[in-house]
Amino acid sequence: MWRNHRFVILALVLTAAVFWGQMLLFDRALDNQVLNRHAPVFPDAVRNVDRAETLVGEGGFSAAFGDGRRMPGYPVFLSWFIAAFSHPLLVARFVQVFLASLIVPFAFLTLCILFKSQGWALFGSVFFACWVPFYFFTPILSAESLSIFFYALFFYQMVRSQLTQSRMHLLMMLVLAVMVYLMPNLALLFIPFAAVTEYQRGGGGKGVTIMGPLAIVIVLLLPWTIWVSVKNRAWVPLTTTTGYELYFGTGVASKVDTTAGVSPSQRGLPSASAETLGLPDAGLVSAVARDTVGASPVQKDRIFRHAGLSVWMNRPGKMISYGAAKVLHTYGFSFRHARDSLIAALTVVSLLVSVLLWTRGLHREWCVYFWVVAAVVALRSFLLVPSQRFKTVVFDYPAVLIVVLGAVELLRGGSAAGKPESR
Repeated sequence: MWRNHRFVILALVLTAAVFWGQMLLFDRALDNQVLNRHAPVFPDAVRNVDRAETLVGEGGFSAAFGDGRRMPGYPVFLSWFIAAFSHPLLVARFVQVFLASLIVPFAFLTLCILFKSQGWALFGSVFFACWVPFYFFTPILSAESLSIFFYALFFYQMVRSQLTQSRMHLLMMLVLAVMVYLMPNLALLFIPFAAVTEYQRGGGGKGVTIMGPLAIVIVLLLPWTIWVSVKNRAWVPLTTTTGYELYFGTGVASKVDTTAGVSPSQRGLPSASAETLGLPDAGLVSAVARDTVGASPVQKDRIFRHAGLSVWMNRPGKMISYGAAKVLHTYGFSFRHARDSLIAALTVVSLLVSVLLWTRGLHREWCVYFWVVAAVVALRSFLLVPSQRFKTVVFDYPAVLIVVLGAVELLRGGSAAGKPESR
Protein backbone atom coordinates (compact mmCIF):
# COMPACT_ATOMS: atom_id res chain seq x y z
CA MET A 1 0.00 0.00 0.00
CA TRP A 2 2.97 2.31 0.51
CA ARG A 3 4.68 1.94 -2.87
CA ASN A 4 4.06 5.57 -3.77
CA HIS A 5 5.78 7.56 -1.04
CA ARG A 6 4.86 10.81 -2.74
CA PHE A 7 1.32 10.66 -1.36
CA VAL A 8 2.57 9.81 2.13
CA ILE A 9 4.91 12.81 2.07
CA LEU A 10 2.08 15.04 0.85
CA ALA A 11 -0.14 13.76 3.68
CA LEU A 12 2.57 14.71 6.19
CA VAL A 13 2.91 18.14 4.57
CA LEU A 14 -0.85 18.58 4.89
CA THR A 15 -0.57 17.60 8.56
CA ALA A 16 2.09 20.25 9.14
CA ALA A 17 -0.08 22.82 7.37
CA VAL A 18 -2.99 22.00 9.69
CA PHE A 19 -0.72 22.38 12.72
CA TRP A 20 0.57 25.79 11.74
CA GLY A 21 -2.86 26.82 10.53
CA GLN A 22 -4.20 26.22 14.03
CA MET A 23 -1.33 28.18 15.56
CA LEU A 24 -2.09 31.18 13.32
CA LEU A 25 -5.88 30.89 13.49
CA PHE A 26 -6.18 30.77 17.26
CA ASP A 27 -3.10 32.69 18.34
CA ARG A 28 -5.09 35.83 19.12
CA ALA A 29 -8.27 34.23 20.43
CA LEU A 30 -8.55 35.21 24.10
CA ASP A 31 -8.98 32.07 26.21
CA ASN A 32 -8.47 29.87 23.17
CA GLN A 33 -5.07 31.40 22.55
CA VAL A 34 -2.58 28.66 21.71
CA LEU A 35 0.49 30.48 23.01
CA ASN A 36 -1.20 31.49 26.25
CA ARG A 37 0.62 30.51 29.42
CA HIS A 38 -1.82 32.23 31.78
CA ALA A 39 -4.82 30.85 33.68
CA PRO A 40 -7.88 30.25 31.48
CA VAL A 41 -11.29 31.90 31.80
CA PHE A 42 -13.36 29.28 29.91
CA PRO A 43 -15.51 27.67 32.70
CA ASP A 44 -14.66 24.04 31.97
CA ALA A 45 -10.99 24.91 31.52
CA VAL A 46 -10.91 26.66 34.90
CA ARG A 47 -12.38 23.60 36.60
CA ASN A 48 -9.96 21.28 34.83
CA VAL A 49 -6.94 23.34 35.88
CA ASP A 50 -8.22 23.55 39.47
CA ARG A 51 -8.56 19.77 39.70
CA ALA A 52 -5.18 19.20 38.06
CA GLU A 53 -3.53 21.56 40.56
CA THR A 54 -5.32 19.82 43.43
CA LEU A 55 -4.08 16.46 42.14
CA VAL A 56 -0.48 17.67 41.97
CA GLY A 57 -0.74 19.47 45.31
CA GLU A 58 -1.37 18.13 48.78
CA GLY A 59 -5.01 17.27 48.07
CA GLY A 60 -4.20 14.28 45.87
CA PHE A 61 -6.50 12.11 43.78
CA SER A 62 -9.22 11.80 46.40
CA ALA A 63 -9.63 15.55 46.85
CA ALA A 64 -9.54 16.16 43.09
CA PHE A 65 -12.08 13.54 42.01
CA GLY A 66 -13.84 12.26 45.11
CA ASP A 67 -17.07 14.11 44.33
CA GLY A 68 -17.45 12.14 41.10
CA ARG A 69 -18.47 15.20 39.12
CA ARG A 70 -15.65 14.91 36.61
CA MET A 71 -13.85 11.98 35.03
CA PRO A 72 -10.12 12.01 35.87
CA GLY A 73 -8.72 11.68 32.34
CA TYR A 74 -8.16 15.26 31.27
CA PRO A 75 -7.13 16.74 34.65
CA VAL A 76 -4.60 13.90 34.99
CA PHE A 77 -3.26 14.82 31.53
CA LEU A 78 -2.92 18.46 32.65
CA SER A 79 -1.29 17.45 35.93
CA TRP A 80 1.67 15.94 34.06
CA PHE A 81 2.50 19.35 32.58
CA ILE A 82 1.87 21.19 35.85
CA ALA A 83 4.30 18.88 37.61
CA ALA A 84 6.97 18.98 34.91
CA PHE A 85 7.02 22.46 33.32
CA SER A 86 7.33 26.05 34.48
CA HIS A 87 4.69 27.12 31.92
CA PRO A 88 2.45 24.03 31.90
CA LEU A 89 -0.58 25.55 30.18
CA LEU A 90 1.52 26.76 27.27
CA VAL A 91 3.03 23.30 26.76
CA ALA A 92 -0.33 21.56 27.20
CA ARG A 93 -1.93 23.73 24.52
CA PHE A 94 0.98 23.10 22.18
CA VAL A 95 0.64 19.33 22.63
CA GLN A 96 -3.14 19.51 22.09
CA VAL A 97 -2.71 21.38 18.82
CA PHE A 98 -0.14 18.83 17.66
CA LEU A 99 -2.41 15.87 18.52
CA ALA A 100 -5.36 17.48 16.75
CA SER A 101 -3.20 17.80 13.63
CA LEU A 102 -2.86 14.01 13.60
CA ILE A 103 -6.52 13.81 12.54
CA VAL A 104 -5.20 14.24 9.00
CA PRO A 105 -2.82 11.23 8.86
CA PHE A 106 -5.39 9.04 10.62
CA ALA A 107 -7.97 10.10 8.04
CA PHE A 108 -5.44 9.34 5.31
CA LEU A 109 -4.83 5.83 6.71
CA THR A 110 -8.58 5.22 7.07
CA LEU A 111 -9.30 6.30 3.52
CA CYS A 112 -6.42 4.20 2.17
CA ILE A 113 -8.27 1.16 3.51
CA LEU A 114 -11.64 2.27 2.18
CA PHE A 115 -10.48 3.38 -1.28
CA LYS A 116 -7.39 1.18 -1.67
CA SER A 117 -5.80 4.22 -3.29
CA GLN A 118 -3.34 6.67 -1.77
CA GLY A 119 -4.31 9.35 -4.27
CA TRP A 120 -7.98 9.30 -3.37
CA ALA A 121 -7.06 9.00 0.31
CA LEU A 122 -5.00 12.18 0.08
CA PHE A 123 -7.86 13.91 -1.73
CA GLY A 124 -10.25 12.94 1.07
CA SER A 125 -7.77 13.99 3.76
CA VAL A 126 -7.99 17.55 2.49
CA PHE A 127 -11.65 17.62 3.56
CA PHE A 128 -10.69 16.64 7.10
CA ALA A 129 -7.87 19.20 7.15
CA CYS A 130 -10.22 21.98 6.06
CA TRP A 131 -13.06 21.23 8.49
CA VAL A 132 -12.33 24.08 10.94
CA PRO A 133 -14.80 23.02 13.71
CA PHE A 134 -12.51 20.04 14.43
CA TYR A 135 -9.88 22.47 15.61
CA PHE A 136 -12.04 24.99 17.44
CA PHE A 137 -11.53 23.28 20.81
CA THR A 138 -7.90 22.21 20.41
CA PRO A 139 -6.28 25.14 22.26
CA ILE A 140 -8.94 25.16 25.01
CA LEU A 141 -7.98 23.30 28.18
CA SER A 142 -10.90 20.88 27.95
CA ALA A 143 -11.40 17.18 27.29
CA GLU A 144 -12.75 17.76 23.78
CA SER A 145 -9.27 18.73 22.57
CA LEU A 146 -7.90 15.23 23.25
CA SER A 147 -11.13 13.37 22.50
CA ILE A 148 -11.08 14.47 18.85
CA PHE A 149 -7.61 12.94 18.41
CA PHE A 150 -8.57 9.68 20.12
CA TYR A 151 -11.78 9.47 18.09
CA ALA A 152 -9.79 9.64 14.85
CA LEU A 153 -7.59 6.81 16.17
CA PHE A 154 -10.65 4.82 17.28
CA PHE A 155 -12.32 5.21 13.89
CA TYR A 156 -9.18 4.10 12.04
CA GLN A 157 -8.97 1.00 14.22
CA MET A 158 -12.65 0.27 13.66
CA VAL A 159 -12.43 0.56 9.87
CA ARG A 160 -9.31 -1.59 9.79
CA SER A 161 -10.94 -4.18 12.03
CA GLN A 162 -14.21 -4.31 10.08
CA LEU A 163 -12.77 -4.40 6.56
CA THR A 164 -9.56 -6.37 7.02
CA GLN A 165 -10.77 -8.69 9.79
CA SER A 166 -7.79 -7.50 11.85
CA ARG A 167 -7.94 -8.48 15.51
CA MET A 168 -7.70 -5.00 16.96
CA HIS A 169 -10.68 -5.08 19.31
CA LEU A 170 -8.61 -4.99 22.49
CA LEU A 171 -6.70 -1.89 21.36
CA MET A 172 -9.90 -0.34 19.99
CA MET A 173 -11.77 -0.79 23.28
CA LEU A 174 -8.74 0.52 25.16
CA VAL A 175 -8.94 3.74 23.13
CA LEU A 176 -12.71 3.91 23.76
CA ALA A 177 -12.12 3.51 27.50
CA VAL A 178 -9.55 6.33 27.39
CA MET A 179 -12.16 8.54 25.68
CA VAL A 180 -14.71 7.71 28.39
CA TYR A 181 -12.17 8.66 31.05
CA LEU A 182 -11.94 12.00 29.23
CA MET A 183 -15.69 12.49 28.56
CA PRO A 184 -18.19 10.05 30.11
CA ASN A 185 -20.77 10.68 27.37
CA LEU A 186 -18.38 9.10 24.88
CA ALA A 187 -19.45 5.73 26.28
CA LEU A 188 -22.37 6.20 23.88
CA LEU A 189 -19.95 5.51 21.00
CA PHE A 190 -20.28 1.83 21.79
CA ILE A 191 -23.82 1.96 20.35
CA PRO A 192 -22.82 2.85 16.75
CA PHE A 193 -19.86 0.47 17.02
CA ALA A 194 -22.26 -2.31 18.00
CA ALA A 195 -24.64 -1.34 15.19
CA VAL A 196 -22.00 -1.53 12.46
CA THR A 197 -20.62 -4.77 13.91
CA GLU A 198 -24.03 -6.41 13.93
CA TYR A 199 -24.77 -5.10 10.43
CA GLN A 200 -21.53 -6.64 9.18
CA ARG A 201 -22.38 -10.00 10.74
CA GLY A 202 -25.94 -9.86 9.40
CA GLY A 203 -24.55 -9.52 5.89
CA GLY A 204 -22.48 -12.68 6.17
CA GLY A 205 -19.36 -10.81 7.27
CA LYS A 206 -16.81 -12.10 9.75
CA GLY A 207 -17.32 -9.42 12.36
CA VAL A 208 -17.17 -10.63 15.96
CA THR A 209 -20.06 -10.35 18.39
CA ILE A 210 -20.26 -7.24 20.52
CA MET A 211 -20.11 -9.07 23.85
CA GLY A 212 -16.33 -9.41 23.87
CA PRO A 213 -15.60 -5.73 23.19
CA LEU A 214 -18.32 -4.73 25.69
CA ALA A 215 -16.70 -6.85 28.38
CA ILE A 216 -13.31 -5.26 27.67
CA VAL A 217 -14.71 -1.73 28.08
CA ILE A 218 -16.50 -2.64 31.32
CA VAL A 219 -13.35 -4.18 32.78
CA LEU A 220 -11.29 -1.10 31.87
CA LEU A 221 -13.83 1.29 33.44
CA LEU A 222 -14.57 -0.84 36.49
CA PRO A 223 -11.67 0.42 38.67
CA TRP A 224 -12.97 3.99 38.45
CA THR A 225 -16.58 2.92 39.06
CA ILE A 226 -15.62 0.92 42.13
CA TRP A 227 -13.42 3.68 43.54
CA VAL A 228 -15.90 6.54 43.06
CA SER A 229 -18.79 4.40 44.34
CA VAL A 230 -16.90 3.47 47.50
CA LYS A 231 -15.82 7.08 47.95
CA ASN A 232 -19.43 8.31 47.76
CA ARG A 233 -20.94 5.28 49.54
CA ALA A 234 -23.42 4.83 46.69
CA TRP A 235 -23.49 3.34 43.20
CA VAL A 236 -21.92 5.78 40.74
CA PRO A 237 -21.55 4.26 37.23
CA LEU A 238 -19.32 7.06 35.93
CA THR A 239 -20.15 10.52 37.31
CA THR A 240 -22.61 12.27 39.63
CA THR A 241 -23.81 14.72 36.98
CA THR A 242 -26.51 12.81 35.06
CA GLY A 243 -29.31 14.31 37.14
CA TYR A 244 -27.77 17.75 36.79
CA GLU A 245 -27.74 17.43 32.99
CA LEU A 246 -31.34 16.18 32.95
CA TYR A 247 -32.59 18.98 35.20
CA PHE A 248 -30.90 21.82 33.33
CA GLY A 249 -31.94 20.20 30.06
CA THR A 250 -35.60 20.90 30.88
CA GLY A 251 -35.29 24.67 30.43
CA VAL A 252 -36.80 25.50 33.84
CA ALA A 253 -33.58 27.07 35.04
CA SER A 254 -31.44 29.68 33.32
CA LYS A 255 -28.15 28.10 32.32
CA VAL A 256 -25.57 29.83 30.15
CA ASP A 257 -24.70 27.70 27.14
CA THR A 258 -20.91 27.68 27.03
CA THR A 259 -20.85 25.76 23.76
CA ALA A 260 -19.13 28.64 22.00
CA GLY A 261 -18.53 31.02 24.91
CA VAL A 262 -21.63 33.06 24.06
CA SER A 263 -23.93 35.11 26.29
CA PRO A 264 -27.46 33.94 27.20
CA SER A 265 -28.95 36.38 24.70
CA GLN A 266 -27.14 34.51 21.91
CA ARG A 267 -28.12 30.99 22.91
CA GLY A 268 -30.42 30.51 19.95
CA LEU A 269 -33.33 28.09 19.68
CA PRO A 270 -33.26 26.54 23.19
CA SER A 271 -33.43 29.93 24.90
CA ALA A 272 -36.15 31.27 22.59
CA SER A 273 -38.13 28.03 22.81
CA ALA A 274 -37.97 27.94 26.61
CA GLU A 275 -39.35 31.47 26.81
CA THR A 276 -42.08 30.79 24.24
CA LEU A 277 -43.19 27.61 26.02
CA GLY A 278 -43.10 29.29 29.44
CA LEU A 279 -40.66 26.75 30.87
CA PRO A 280 -38.68 28.90 33.35
CA ASP A 281 -39.98 28.09 36.84
CA ALA A 282 -38.55 30.27 39.61
CA GLY A 283 -40.43 28.32 42.27
CA LEU A 284 -38.96 24.97 41.25
CA VAL A 285 -35.50 26.46 40.89
CA SER A 286 -35.69 27.91 44.41
CA ALA A 287 -36.90 24.61 45.85
CA VAL A 288 -34.12 22.64 44.16
CA ALA A 289 -31.50 25.17 45.29
CA ARG A 290 -32.79 24.90 48.84
CA ASP A 291 -32.83 21.09 48.83
CA THR A 292 -29.27 20.80 47.48
CA VAL A 293 -27.71 22.97 50.21
CA GLY A 294 -25.39 20.79 52.24
CA ALA A 295 -26.22 17.67 50.22
CA SER A 296 -23.56 15.21 49.10
CA PRO A 297 -22.73 14.92 45.39
CA VAL A 298 -24.85 11.77 45.07
CA GLN A 299 -27.76 13.35 46.93
CA LYS A 300 -27.57 16.45 44.74
CA ASP A 301 -27.63 14.28 41.64
CA ARG A 302 -30.74 12.47 42.92
CA ILE A 303 -32.47 15.76 43.67
CA PHE A 304 -31.68 17.11 40.22
CA ARG A 305 -32.81 13.86 38.59
CA HIS A 306 -36.10 13.83 40.51
CA ALA A 307 -36.77 17.47 39.59
CA GLY A 308 -35.96 16.86 35.94
CA LEU A 309 -38.18 13.78 35.72
CA SER A 310 -41.05 15.62 37.41
CA VAL A 311 -40.88 18.35 34.75
CA TRP A 312 -41.03 15.72 32.00
CA MET A 313 -44.00 14.00 33.65
CA ASN A 314 -45.93 17.23 34.24
CA ARG A 315 -45.21 18.91 30.89
CA PRO A 316 -44.59 16.16 28.31
CA GLY A 317 -45.87 18.16 25.33
CA LYS A 318 -43.73 21.17 26.09
CA MET A 319 -40.73 18.98 26.80
CA ILE A 320 -41.05 17.32 23.40
CA SER A 321 -41.18 20.71 21.68
CA TYR A 322 -38.26 21.99 23.73
CA GLY A 323 -36.29 18.80 23.07
CA ALA A 324 -36.75 19.25 19.34
CA ALA A 325 -35.44 22.82 19.61
CA LYS A 326 -32.37 21.53 21.47
CA VAL A 327 -31.68 18.96 18.77
CA LEU A 328 -31.92 21.58 16.02
CA HIS A 329 -29.61 23.86 18.02
CA THR A 330 -27.05 21.09 18.41
CA TYR A 331 -26.94 20.57 14.67
CA GLY A 332 -26.42 24.27 13.98
CA PHE A 333 -29.94 25.40 13.12
CA SER A 334 -29.92 28.28 15.60
CA PHE A 335 -27.91 30.18 12.95
CA ARG A 336 -26.32 32.44 15.58
CA HIS A 337 -23.16 32.94 13.54
CA ALA A 338 -21.19 31.60 10.59
CA ARG A 339 -20.07 28.55 12.55
CA ASP A 340 -23.69 27.49 13.12
CA SER A 341 -24.39 27.83 9.42
CA LEU A 342 -21.35 25.69 8.60
CA ILE A 343 -22.46 23.00 11.06
CA ALA A 344 -26.01 23.00 9.67
CA ALA A 345 -24.68 22.70 6.12
CA LEU A 346 -22.57 19.66 7.05
CA THR A 347 -25.59 18.08 8.75
CA VAL A 348 -27.82 18.43 5.70
CA VAL A 349 -25.21 17.51 3.09
CA SER A 350 -23.93 14.45 4.99
CA LEU A 351 -27.47 13.11 5.53
CA LEU A 352 -28.31 13.52 1.84
CA VAL A 353 -25.05 11.92 0.72
CA SER A 354 -25.55 8.97 3.09
CA VAL A 355 -28.99 8.30 1.57
CA LEU A 356 -27.51 8.42 -1.93
CA LEU A 357 -24.70 6.04 -0.95
CA TRP A 358 -27.21 3.63 0.57
CA THR A 359 -29.48 3.64 -2.47
CA ARG A 360 -26.49 2.85 -4.70
CA GLY A 361 -25.30 0.06 -2.40
CA LEU A 362 -22.05 1.83 -1.49
CA HIS A 363 -20.34 1.90 1.94
CA ARG A 364 -23.56 0.84 3.63
CA GLU A 365 -22.03 -0.12 6.97
CA TRP A 366 -20.56 3.35 7.34
CA CYS A 367 -23.95 4.84 6.49
CA VAL A 368 -25.37 2.73 9.33
CA TYR A 369 -22.65 3.94 11.68
CA PHE A 370 -23.26 7.55 10.68
CA TRP A 371 -27.03 7.32 11.12
CA VAL A 372 -26.73 5.71 14.55
CA VAL A 373 -24.23 8.38 15.64
CA ALA A 374 -26.63 11.10 14.45
CA ALA A 375 -29.47 9.45 16.40
CA VAL A 376 -27.35 9.13 19.56
CA VAL A 377 -26.34 12.81 19.43
CA ALA A 378 -29.95 13.83 18.79
CA LEU A 379 -31.29 11.72 21.67
CA ARG A 380 -28.71 13.08 24.09
CA SER A 381 -29.58 16.66 23.12
CA PHE A 382 -33.30 15.88 23.30
CA LEU A 383 -33.06 14.68 26.92
CA LEU A 384 -30.11 16.58 28.39
CA VAL A 385 -28.32 19.92 28.00
CA PRO A 386 -27.57 20.42 24.27
CA SER A 387 -23.88 20.42 23.46
CA GLN A 388 -22.30 21.31 20.15
CA ARG A 389 -18.98 20.36 21.71
CA PHE A 390 -20.12 16.75 22.14
CA LYS A 391 -21.64 16.81 18.64
CA THR A 392 -18.38 18.02 17.12
CA VAL A 393 -16.38 15.23 18.72
CA VAL A 394 -18.83 12.41 17.92
CA PHE A 395 -20.72 13.43 14.76
CA ASP A 396 -18.41 15.55 12.62
CA TYR A 397 -15.76 12.93 11.87
CA PRO A 398 -18.15 10.33 10.38
CA ALA A 399 -20.15 13.15 8.72
CA VAL A 400 -17.07 14.45 6.90
CA LEU A 401 -16.18 10.84 6.04
CA ILE A 402 -19.61 10.32 4.45
CA VAL A 403 -19.17 13.49 2.38
CA VAL A 404 -15.73 12.30 1.26
CA LEU A 405 -17.05 8.85 0.35
CA GLY A 406 -19.80 10.44 -1.72
CA ALA A 407 -17.44 12.88 -3.44
CA VAL A 408 -14.89 10.22 -4.36
CA GLU A 409 -17.51 7.74 -5.60
CA LEU A 410 -19.05 10.50 -7.72
CA LEU A 411 -15.71 11.49 -9.24
CA ARG A 412 -14.58 7.98 -10.05
CA GLY A 413 -18.04 6.71 -11.03
CA GLY A 414 -18.16 4.10 -8.29
CA SER A 415 -20.65 1.26 -8.14
CA ALA A 416 -21.48 -1.41 -5.65
CA ALA A 417 -20.14 -4.19 -7.83
CA GLY A 418 -17.30 -6.10 -6.25
CA LYS A 419 -17.13 -3.93 -3.11
CA PRO A 420 -16.74 -6.00 0.07
CA GLU A 421 -18.41 -3.31 2.17
CA SER A 422 -21.65 -3.34 0.17
CA ARG A 423 -24.66 -5.59 0.53
